[in-house]
Amino acid sequence: MNLPMILTTVGEVIAKNAPQILTALGIGGFVTSIAFAVDATPDAYNDIKAEEARRIHEGEEEIEVKPLEAIKIAWKHYIPTAIMVIASSAMIIGGMYLQTRRTAALAAAYAVAADQANRYYENMKTVAGKTKAEEGLAKTAQDIVNDIPEEKFDSAPSIDGGEDYFIDKMSGRVFRHDIVKIREAVNKFNKDLLDDMWCSVNDLYDYIGLERTLMGEILGYNIDKGLFEFRAPVAEMYNGKPVAVLMPANYPETRYRF
Repeated sequence: MNLPMILTTVGEVIAKNAPQILTALGIGGFVTSIAFAVDATPDAYNDIKAEEARRIHEGEEEIEVKPLEAIKIAWKHYIPTAIMVIASSAMIIGGMYLQTRRTAALAAAYAVAADQANRYYENMKTVAGKTKAEEGLAKTAQDIVNDIPEEKFDSAPSIDGGEDYFIDKMSGRVFRHDIVKIREAVNKFNKDLLDDMWCSVNDLYDYIGLERTLMGEILGYNIDKGLFEFRAPVAEMYNGKPVAVLMPANYPETRYRF
């Protein structure tokens, strides 16, 4: 048994899955805190009843223990519960923080790759001409389609009753829609972009009818870089049916720095 190698492997697994592990521990901690609270309640109840019995024995007029008085009497029994709740909250917040940081880093890397792809396309138009550039774009679209499992096409959801197949290149999602409605969604998004100066990719997804993503909240468009445009080269699915791959003509960028 190679103990150092095992410890290294375990450490790598923990580091890789730290957000999920912290979140799971936090949820488990909340469940445990409920058990602590249930376990502490009988002792707290007995202390309150003992205080009422003392008042009766000493002939005090006010026998019933009021809520604030009950807290002062019983609080010490709930110290473990409070500690567990605080620790669990810290774990969940820590897990969310790590996940956000990683998503931000991924978004930044995506933005760099997207910028390089956009420049490559523009350079192709300059060197080889627009026709060759469009051919390269179509080949890229077909490669994207070929990498998607058949079942994703078979289970693709329909948005607003659309029947034509689309792939969102940014999120890799397959769905059915109508190109006219997609262009209407883009027009609405660009109107918001003109009004607000910056809009997230999730704002665009809202108009198209796609679910929001964590990446979509971090990435977005700045009006300084112009209005949003997209290309939609058509490729073939596994069964020969056409599918349009929605590719941003101008890729999103990160709004915030982490």
